[in-house]
Amino acid sequence: MFELNGTYIIFIASFLVFMFLLNEIMLKPVGKAIAERKSLVAEDLEVSKSTRLKAESELVAYQDRLQSTRHEAAGIRNEAAAKAQKVREGKLKEVQDEGRKKLEKAKSELAAEKKALVEGLVDQQVELVGSISKKLLGDSAPAPSLDREKVRKVLEEVS
Repeated sequence: MFELNGTYIIFIASFLVFMFLLNEIMLKPVGKAIAERKSLVAEDLEVSKSTRLKAESELVAYQDRLQSTRHEAAGIRNEAAAKAQKVREGKLKEVQDEGRKKLEKAKSELAAEKKALVEGLVDQQVELVGSISKKLLGDSAPAPSLDREKVRKVLEEVS
């Protein structure tokens, strides 16, 4: 059967002392380190969650600012384009007005030059008709009378 002698008691006592020392030297510090790590990981997880939420809110705010800035830029660009279009239209109108004035001036100059040329041609025509009639009819024949207004009208119609 089972005999209980001093060896067993010493063995049991030394086993209990060994377990106590193992617990005090190894298990409690390792457990404490594991608990500290666990709490550190939990804290880091909470900090990262709050940081992520903060980053997301800042991202949303940044995107809103970016969108509003884009809208402002589009408004400024449209306003500048409208101003440029007005300036362009003003300059174009000035150029057109200047062109019309030059055209009218050139037309009036051409009309005056045409009138002067027609007057000169009327005189030349009258002299030419007189000279031709003298050559054909001779010097003794009376000089034909030409109506200067009729000659002028005919020359104006031809030109």
